[in-house]
Amino acid sequence: MDRSDLFNVNAGIVKNLVQQVAKTCPKACIGIITNPVNTTVAIAAEVLKKAGVYDKNKLFGVTTLDIIRFQHLCCGTERQTARRS
Repeated sequence: MDRSDLFNVNAGIVKNLVQQVAKTCPKACIGIITNPVNTTVAIAAEVLKKAGVYDKNKLFGVTTLDIIRFQHLCCGTERQTARRS
């Protein structure tokens, strides 16, 4: 699955979930961890704006998963342990 396939699948999921959050809990903080994060956060923002409940302080993208995957990839190749700085 390439990134465009991933986007097509995840965009629909994020859209549907955020529509439900906008209806049932419009003041919720929403953290998007679904890849690709940059575009799925933008979709979530548009859904919330359309519902009239968008708050820039309550929607954010979580990229920690990508960082952990990258560290695992690097350390797995070098047989080292990732250290926190």
